[in-house]
Amino acid sequence: MPLKVNQAQLERIHDYAATFSTPEGKRVLEDLEVEYGMECYVRGDIHETLKRTVNRDMLDRIKYMISLPEMGLEIEPEQAEPDD
Repeated sequence: MPLKVNQAQLERIHDYAATFSTPEGKRVLEDLEVEYGMECYVRGDIHETLKRTVNRDMLDRIKYMISLPEMGLEIEPEQAEPDD
């Protein structure tokens, strides 16, 4: 079942896909994976654990956004504004 998105979301998804599907974008994503794709938990250091978690969440967001076109997308019809 396709994911329903509005026009702005669709444009953002395509921006992520276009950015990270180029050879340069793929290299950047690989670098981010090496830098931020590590284990988040650091025993005895809550601050480093939090920093790594935030970085990992950012990486996960990028990977999620570039995976969306593969899932199938459907544009939601625009909602008409009610007349007052």
